[in-house]
Amino acid sequence: MGVLNERRWGMALACALLATLLSGCAWLRGAQLAPSVVAPPARMEATRAMLLLTIEERAVQIHSITANAQAWAYNESVVLPATMADNVRMKAGKDYNKIFERGQVNAALKMKRGEAGERDVYLTGTVVGLDMNLKLIGKNDAFWMSLPTTTREQTVDKRGVIYVGESQRVAPRRADVLSIRPQDIWDLLFTDEVLMPGIVTYMETWPDFYVVTFLREDSPERIFSKVWFNREDLTLSVHQIFDGAGRIIAEARFANYAPVEIRKPKGRVLMPAQVMLLWPRDRVMLTVELTNIKINEDVPDKWFEPIEPRGYRVQKIDDIPVPASPSGTPAP
Repeated sequence: MGVLNERRWGMALACALLATLLSGCAWLRGAQLAPSVVAPPARMEATRAMLLLTIEERAVQIHSITANAQAWAYNESVVLPATMADNVRMKAGKDYNKIFERGQVNAALKMKRGEAGERDVYLTGTVVGLDMNLKLIGKNDAFWMSLPTTTREQTVDKRGVIYVGESQRVAPRRADVLSIRPQDIWDLLFTDEVLMPGIVTYMETWPDFYVVTFLREDSPERIFSKVWFNREDLTLSVHQIFDGAGRIIAEARFANYAPVEIRKPKGRVLMPAQVMLLWPRDRVMLTVELTNIKINEDVPDKWFEPIEPRGYRVQKIDDIPVPASPSGTPAP
């Protein structure tokens, strides 16, 4: 009887092992295992008042910022041959592979807020691998921009062009004219609209985001800006600014937040180390990595003086002719 039990036990063990091997072979032949259940990420709850207070405190804390900026620029309005061979095919009138104009820029960024809410911006950099420099300066509403390419001009100047003009948040930016403004960098990084008088807000709740929309009391039919908060940690995820005609003129997307020490008054503030800046109408995008960020250090006014490099042509934005659009609407 004992021997029989041992045989039965041995047979049961062999069957179990065989079933395991067969199931393993079936898996190797492509059978799928039951999917594991992954719990959805936690969502934080907040009210509109709480979110507004968060960005207001941050706006009040920061009076100036300096940083090193490594940027990757993409210009989707300019198409270039992908390789040298494609360049040869293009010149021969043959089909060729295309890529958008792109480049890497090593830059320095300096910004500060004036006593009456002015925002002064200085961004200068060198295009890696090319003997080209760019410089964007904004002082309150006035700006001067020296750009490395002049693709919007019928003739290419040997030295370059300085674009000058005024940047008014409530004024429509003309269609088909360079819409980038140095002030956009400040307006996107810092939600100063929360400090402006005559602003009203409402909030939408989405599964992954809280979206706060800012409107002006004197023109509530047009959006002034939108701020998107990530509900996983309530950090600012997207900031969109609109012009006086209700069009998105610039957008920023933020990632890799880390605390940064404030020199004076002593404190800390969360800052994104990675920022993507987009100008949809110009089809231009900058992916920027900020390092060596310093908050509230002294930034002399000399950095924000007008630029007049010798040999450059000055082009006023308002003097650029606007081509007629067939539909009567701005080009995308």
